[in-house]
This record gives sequence, structure tokens and C-alpha cells, in this order.
Amino acid sequence: MRNLFAILRKLRADTGGSISILAAFVLVGTIGVSALALEYGHGLLQKTENQRAADLAAYGGALVYGSTSSSSDATSAANNIAALNGLSGDATPSVVSSPTGDGNNAVKVTVTSNVPLLLARVLTTSTTLPVSATTYAEIKSDAPGCVIALSGSGSGVTMDGGTSVTAANCAVASNQSVHLSGGAALVAQNVDYGGAAPDIRGGAAITPPTGDTLHMNHVTTPDPLAPASGSPGSTEVTNAIARITSVSSITSPSVSPGTGGIDVYFDYGGKKSTTASSLNSDGCPTATFNSAAKTWTVSCGSTVTFGNISLQGGLTVNFTTAGTYNFAPSSVVCNSTTGYSICNTGTALSFAGPSTFALAGGIYNTGGASLSLGSGSTNSYNIGKAGDGNSINVGTSKIMTFANATGNGDTFQTAGNITSGGGSCLALPVAAEHDINGSIDASGGLVLGSGIYTINGYFALGASSGGDVSNCPTSGTTTGLSALDVTLVIAGASTVTCNGVATSAFCLGAGYSTVDLTAPSSPSSTASLAVIGPQSSSNTAAAAFTTGATNTQISGAFYFPNGPVTMSGAAALHDTIDTSPCLELVGSQVTLGGGAADASTCVGLGGGSLGTTVSLVQ
Repeated sequence: MRNLFAILRKLRADTGGSISILAAFVLVGTIGVSALALEYGHGLLQKTENQRAADLAAYGGALVYGSTSSSSDATSAANNIAALNGLSGDATPSVVSSPTGDGNNAVKVTVTSNVPLLLARVLTTSTTLPVSATTYAEIKSDAPGCVIALSGSGSGVTMDGGTSVTAANCAVASNQSVHLSGGAALVAQNVDYGGAAPDIRGGAAITPPTGDTLHMNHVTTPDPLAPASGSPGSTEVTNAIARITSVSSITSPSVSPGTGGIDVYFDYGGKKSTTASSLNSDGCPTATFNSAAKTWTVSCGSTVTFGNISLQGGLTVNFTTAGTYNFAPSSVVCNSTTGYSICNTGTALSFAGPSTFALAGGIYNTGGASLSLGSGSTNSYNIGKAGDGNSINVGTSKIMTFANATGNGDTFQTAGNITSGGGSCLALPVAAEHDINGSIDASGGLVLGSGIYTINGYFALGASSGGDVSNCPTSGTTTGLSALDVTLVIAGASTVTCNGVATSAFCLGAGYSTVDLTAPSSPSSTASLAVIGPQSSSNTAAAAFTTGATNTQISGAFYFPNGPVTMSGAAALHDTIDTSPCLELVGSQVTLGGGAADASTCVGLGGGSLGTTVSLVQ
């Protein structure tokens, strides 16, 4: 200001001048405004430069801190980056708590530089103007999600009723929020949420694994397996669901009677005079009956065609020839409907193999009977459906087995449902593809040979009743579900109520306490994928694990992107058998209402070790 007063005194003393004091004030004001505009613009340019340098320095320092956990290394890296940008000695880096308040650390960098003043010096004695810029780069613990609720609405991830979840090396993620109550316990290093902050009440707790730190990250989580995302695992999902269209169009095979096609009823010999002649017409010239053993032994040509085969109670019938067995349409009533090509109410019925089976109708097995189709490993099955919509129907306490279908061109396909009653055991073959234009609805033991099961309807174990059995000869132990190297692809064209959970496309019901579902391992086309649920955004069918699953072991990704995944009363959901266990639960919402779950990521499906990500937060 002394400069300004000196100018005014000089102007006042200069009486001979033509410039008035008022004009002097206008001049000084004009110079001052111009100076402020110039210096302000110059300062803005410098602040932009400082901000850019602070961002780079903070981000680089945070990356170093994320890999070393060393504050000195982080600040040294930040200073070096600032120097490379021409600001040596002007940066002040430090490691602080993130201003977001989510519990993570951040590298804070303040860059200050002094801008020389030019015209503004007429207004002040200062020769420079300090210009500062500050940036926070947050270091977030980064882990792939192993429990993920994809929907941005609804309940997100919910745990109550004493549920415990351990996710020590992965993230529990919700694009809505995370809710814990009723004594629920979550052990995790990372909890990600896209909506409101986690709601923890009623004695519930989220704690990190021993020796680790809990990280709460306010982020959204993309679908790790979305077919169109190009993310790990998405190609496998795309390939798996591509088969649904062709499976949904499967119909009963057209079998022309040609030579044969006559219904055959096996009795105790002589009651039905047509038995021997019918068999001969169908292409089986030799049929003998052992009355003491109550057994028919039948020898056929290489290709035979029947109408319907049915048995009187207490009989055993053995077809000893490997070949091609065709079954033409039949009008014989079985199980109160028509359309069953095999109606076994006897003691045992078997067909030798390797054989090829084409049935215009379904297969019904009841009355204390066992039924086996084929032997060896190169069998093939094309099974139509009966009037009740079933392709395979196993009655209570019965056993039905299918030999493997692993030869070139071998198939296993059904035009209708596969059902079984309580206490029964059904063993399906090993095959590359199992195509089912219907549902699998089991109340007894179920053994699934390895391969991909594309199911147009739903998959249910004990939807209303049933449970484990001890009479499955293929497993040798108590069996609820044994499915090793299996992927279930469920279209959900039809649904079931699963112990009160309506519109379920996957159901594991009460009574099933011994379940092992293990996804194929590499290099399978569906490696690490255990269950793929409906993919249409309009199909929100649920996946339900209900009361009684005391030893449920699932290894692989359980992927229901558009439907809720619920677990109620289940005592355990984990894997201890597979050599590389993993369990990724992905649903639109995930609700765990009892029991325990051990979650981890699957290699190749977004899995990996814990790491860090860095983001500028302020």
C-alpha cells in the first residue's frame, strides 16, 4: 500500500499536471483489477499442474504401499514422482486414514509451489503467491467375491439365525447392502457393499481372520461370470447355456414297428400263451423260463423292436444280447397312464450291453423291482415320455441303473421328466452331455455320472419328502446326491416349491444330509462350474437349501445371477473332499438363515489371492 500512497502524494503535489486525483484512483483500480485477473489465471494454471502432480504422486505412492506396507517406501515414491514432474521438494506425502471412513489407508500428497507476482505487486509487497493442491489415494484390499448378491435392490446379503460364514481369502459382496442379525457371524477380510453401509445388530459380528484387518469397501461388484462380460468363466457359461435351446426341443423318438413292435408280458410261463411267439416276432428267438428261480432268460438278434415290455410281480427277466433295442409306441396302461415302453413291476429286469436304446415311451420301475440298462461304457439312450410326462420313473425303494455312454456318438437324452420315490436309488450314466427336456425330481438317492446335465425344467432333491438312502450299489455308502465332475445347467422353464420356498429352480430339501456335488476340473469346458441357473433376466426362480443338509459339500461356482439363493436350517455348506475345494455363491440376493458355509473362490472363475486396488477418493 505504501506504493499506492506515494503515487497519490506525487499526484497531489503536481499542481501543474492535468491528471486529477480521481483519475489517479481510476488508474490504480484499473491496474489492480488487471493484476488480479492476470495473477488469478496464472495461479489456476499452476494449481492444475500441482493437482496433476499430486494425483500422480499419491497414486504411485499408494501402489507402493499396497505391495510393501511401508510408509517410508510410499512417501519416497511419491516424492520421486513429484520431482519427475518438476516439483522437487514441493510435495508433502504421508500415509493417513482414508477420508471415506471405510477403514482403509490412503496416501495423502500436498503439493505447494510459489507463483511469482507480476502486476499485483502494485498492491502488495509480496513477490510470490503460494498455490496448493491435495490428493488422497485410497489403498483398498482387493479380493474376488465368493459370496455375491448382484442385484442393486432387495435385501442384498442377509445373515441371521446363528448363521456362520467363513470367507477368509475372498470378499462377501453385495450391490445393495449387507445385513447381519440374530447372532450371525461373518469372518472375512473384505466386505463390499454398493448401497447403504452394513447393518449389524442383534449380537451379530463381522470379524477378520486372525492376524488380518477387516476392510469395508463401498464399491459395486460386476457379475464375474456374465456370459457377455468377457470375464473369467464367462466363456464356459456361454457355451453351457447354448445347449438349452436344442434340449428344449427334444421329443420322443419315432420308432417304426417294422418287424416286431409287439407288446410282451412276462409271466410265470404258460399263463400268457403269446409270450414266446411275441418275443420271436420281435426278434428274440430264444426265451427260456426257470420256474425254480422264477427267471426268464432271453436271447435276441442284434437289432430288435418291441412294443411294451411288462413283468408279473416276483419275476426276473434277463436279456443277454448286446445290441439295439427299439420300443415302438404302446397303448398298455402302466402307472395309471399309457405310453410307458418298459413297465417293470417284477423283481429284476436287465439288458446286456453295450447296447443302444431308443424308446418311444418312458420307463417305469416299481413293485420291489430293480432295472439295469446296458453294461460296459459305450451305451446310448434316447428315451421318450409317457402320458404323465415322465421319461424315467422310479418307484419307492427301487433301484435303476444306466451303464455309461462314453463312446463316440453315444447320447443320453430324455423327452420328459426324471422322477424317483423315497428310498429309491437312481444312477444315471457317465456321458459328455445329459440332455433332459424336463425336470429331475428325486426323493431318493441320486447318483449322477460325470458330465454336463442340461435340464430344461428344475432340479430338486426332496422338494416335499424323501432323503438319503443306503441301497445305492454304485456308491457303496449312504447317498443323498453323489455327483462328481458334474455341471448342472438349469433353464428353469418349470419350477417347484421347495419346502415352502416357491418357484425354485434348484432345491435341496429336508432329509438330504449326504450331498456331494463337485464341478469338473480343467480342462473341462465347464471347469469349476457346479450349477448354472436361469440366465433370462425375467426368470427369477430361486435356489433353495433347506432344513437337514448336515453334510452338504459343493465344490465349484453356484451361479444364479437372476434368482435369490437361500439357505435355511442347513448345517453345513462346504467342500472337504475335492483336492482344490472352492464354493462361490452368486445370486441376485443371498439369504443365509441358519447353519454354516465355508466360501472360497474357484481358480479360473475370478479367483486369486488377496491383493490391493488404488483409487483417488478426494
